[in-house]
Amino acid sequence: MTGKDPYQWYWKRLSRVTVVWLIIWLIIAVIIEIPNPYWFRGIRIGSLPPLHWYVPAFIVIVAGIIAIFAYAAYMDRVDREFLKMQKEREV
Repeated sequence: MTGKDPYQWYWKRLSRVTVVWLIIWLIIAVIIEIPNPYWFRGIRIGSLPPLHWYVPAFIVIVAGIIAIFAYAAYMDRVDREFLKMQKEREV
């Protein structure tokens, strides 16, 4: 890590993790959503309409929020490592 240009290292890491998280988001938003209406068909709570469309949407929203926080935590670690590399390079 010491011999590399920190900006190239950071850009490579940022682009890679962004593509991975985009794929994770597509899996959450599309692939997980497809079979869910069939799994929850017929479930009712009182006089509410059937939940087979609402429960999958809720699952996708919660999973998406968790993925956002995981992405932010990971990028925070990468940012700290980048700043450490910058300080080492200046000295």
